[in-house]
Order: sequence, then structure tokens, then C-alpha cells
Amino acid sequence: MDTKRLIQTLAIAAVGAGVILALTDTARSPGDAAAEPVASFTAPIEEEADHIDPSALTDRLLAGAGGVVTVDVRPADEFAAWHLPGAVNLTVPQVLGDEGAALLDAHPGDLVVLYSNGMVHPAQAWVELARRGYTNVRVLEGGLTQLKAEILTPPSLRGPISEARAKVELPRFQRAHALLMGPRSDTPQVTSSEARGDGPG
Repeated sequence: MDTKRLIQTLAIAAVGAGVILALTDTARSPGDAAAEPVASFTAPIEEEADHIDPSALTDRLLAGAGGVVTVDVRPADEFAAWHLPGAVNLTVPQVLGDEGAALLDAHPGDLVVLYSNGMVHPAQAWVELARRGYTNVRVLEGGLTQLKAEILTPPSLRGPISEARAKVELPRFQRAHALLMGPRSDTPQVTSSEARGDGPG
């Protein structure tokens, strides 16, 4: 496990603690917080079971087999501008409230992926959901920012690529782009030579 990543995630959890406590209606005695087993949510972090990387999520969405529920925790205007196909728009308070509970209880056997532009807000929600006992929730690693860089950026712009690798990467990029962005008439077609970085002509 990457120690730096563990520290970052725990820092996010600490920042989110105030938000989570503000959203929790149940009264607690001062000793209750200390009694919470920290290992209940640090263990999945150490085992990297708290997140899913953009490539793995894209592969599952491309497979079209179902079993994945994506939850966009961004503001409604950002969600309306663009979101992952089939995503549900719930703010962090909604995820931790009745709407989120209803969604999670309706999909006990599915993978529920929380995402935003980054990881801070989804991670805050994940910590509280993990504390409540939900084990099927993940955070999209790097958020939409990383997904766009790794999945929606043409292979030629990610660095040098061989012809053999281009033959593998280009079709996947095109399928992922069509799925995640939707078919657009103004989207230029990328050739295998362009995917390798040779440029047109």
C-alpha cells in the first residue's frame, strides 16, 4: 500500500469529519467517537479496496454487464453539462441521507462508485458509509480529472506509442469515447498513425 496515499486519504477523512458529524442526527456522548474502530475504514484503504481506477471502471462500463451504479456528487449544473452514462446525481448530504440509503439498499450486490472532479468529497462520503457498514462502495480514483486524462485523451497525446500498442489502444479509446462522451458528428476520427503520434499524412 502506498503510504503517501494512505496519509492523504486519512487527511481527507479528517477534513470530512466535521461535515459528517454535522449531517448525523444521532446524539453521541464524548466517548463514542473514541470508541469508533479506526481500523474499520483504514483496512480497506490499506488493501486498496476503497477506490477503483478509471481504467477498471471504464472496462466494466464497456462490458455492459451491469452491476455498477455510478453516483455523481457534483453540483446539478456540472452534472447537467456532462456526467458518466447512467449516473445518479446526489450531493454528499443526499448520499448520506435518506436518498443515498434508499439507493444503496436497492443495490446491495452492485458496485457503487462515487465520483466528482477529484476525490475529496466522494472520499468524505465513503468514510461515513464505511462506518455504517457498507462494503460495496468505491471512490473513483483521481475523479473525472484523472479519467479524462487516462481514458478520454487520445493515445498519441499520452506519450510515444508503438504501432502494435496503437492497434490495441485506439479501438478501446474510440469505444470508451463513444460510451462516455456520446457520438458526436464534430468529433474527428483518429487514425492509427495519429494514435502513434506520427500525425496526419
